[in-house]
Amino acid sequence: MSAEEYTASGEKKRPVAEKSATTRDSAPDLVQAFRKKQAQENRLKAENYQPKKDLFVEETIPSTPEKAPIEKTVSAAEPVKKQPETAPVKITTADRLPPKPLRLLGEVFKTYIICEYDNKVILIDKHAAHERIIYNRMKKAAKEHIASQVLLSPVRITLNKNEYSVVLENLEVFRRAGYLVEDFGAGSVLVRESPMLIDGDCVEDTVIEIASYLAENKTDVESEKIDRIHHTAACKAAIKAGFKNSTAEMKALAEQVLYDDSVRYCPHGRPVMIELSKYELEKQFGRIQ
Repeated sequence: MSAEEYTASGEKKRPVAEKSATTRDSAPDLVQAFRKKQAQENRLKAENYQPKKDLFVEETIPSTPEKAPIEKTVSAAEPVKKQPETAPVKITTADRLPPKPLRLLGEVFKTYIICEYDNKVILIDKHAAHERIIYNRMKKAAKEHIASQVLLSPVRITLNKNEYSVVLENLEVFRRAGYLVEDFGAGSVLVRESPMLIDGDCVEDTVIEIASYLAENKTDVESEKIDRIHHTAACKAAIKAGFKNSTAEMKALAEQVLYDDSVRYCPHGRPVMIELSKYELEKQFGRIQ
């Protein structure tokens, strides 16, 4: 072996020289490849940076979709908060709950109900209160054209000449008030229908009284005549003074009066109830000056 072919370590010089040459020749390519790879990685990082940012925003803004429903809930709840302000306008007083419970104390003279309500002693005239309640219901039924009740046995009523004549002249008025009245001839009329709130036993007395009123007030307009019919019918159908009522009936009547502001005067204008406050009682007994 020549010295040119081998080194002191026994390796061939040519392969080493070839290897060294290859390394020198390929070094720029490796560097370039490395740099190209590095540039690609940097470019990919740069390209992927924005999606990662969006993802981050989506992950850290789950509060945004959560806040939106909260804001919508609050805005949707605003009308609910305002509802109590408009509720008294939309609903009747009879639908409102009482500020304090009613406590029935009893009855005096079989005419006046006594109860404790809202720190007051209340005395209620049974007849006047019931009359007003029936009157209100009859007017509502007439306004809403609620059908009358058909009497099982038509009621024949005999009238004097003036009453008979005026009833025949006002058959339409009776009809609008809930009564179906027909001419039966010979000074008599036949009542086939009456308002739902009127008991059949009251029909004859009611029609006679109405006929008497119409005979004396022929110049009244139709609306006044109808209103008078409601007055008379309600008075005839209402609880009479001296009539004994059960505890449940008295409490139910007292609740209808106290929970409905429209029941304060009877159709004739008399007061339905009297209030006596605790202050007035204590002053009467000399507890306070």
